[in-house]
Amino acid sequence: MIRRLSLPLFLTAAFAFSSCSIIKSVPIPFVGGDSQSSSASDPQLGFTQATILRAGHTLDLSVYEGLRSPNRIYRDSVVVDANGLVTLAKGVKAKVGGLTAIAAVKNIEGAFRNRVGGGIVQVQVNSIEEVPTITVDGAVKNPAVIQWFSGISLSGVLPYVGGRDLKSSGRAVYVTHKGVRKFHADTIGANDAVELEPGDVVHFSDDL
Repeated sequence: MIRRLSLPLFLTAAFAFSSCSIIKSVPIPFVGGDSQSSSASDPQLGFTQATILRAGHTLDLSVYEGLRSPNRIYRDSVVVDANGLVTLAKGVKAKVGGLTAIAAVKNIEGAFRNRVGGGIVQVQVNSIEEVPTITVDGAVKNPAVIQWFSGISLSGVLPYVGGRDLKSSGRAVYVTHKGVRKFHADTIGANDAVELEPGDVVHFSDDL
């Protein structure tokens, strides 16, 4: 009787062991942004302010027209194609491949400026390859699109662009947020008052 019972018990144990082995062998997908597979048209590429844009780089852009009461005329993510172009609103294209991000911004602004008939256009780069960014230009040594991080201040962006232009005597700074440009007479004094966010444009004055 004991021998008859031992066989079913053995088979049950063997099946349980086999089932566990099967479950353990099934791959469990990682849940998160890094688990998304890249495609040939939109590969996952890195970004730093020195990066030269090329086919596959993804730029998240907001474009505003006007100065006093800016109107957002574009908001989307675009991928640089094999020809180094990005296709924007209604077939508007701009050459960005082979350029730094700051140079690409100028080309994109030009493309939209032609579309609106020469009006004031402000391109804000919210992120590149999912890296949140801000644009720093004006009277600085090396204007650039740099990585944004929580707590970065107006004075804190200067080391990333080589500091202020030595030929400039300005202390003032303009900060553009969602198309609205605000003036601050003193960069250091405005550090605590201004909380920079992704997409913001920081423009250092050269004479004020």
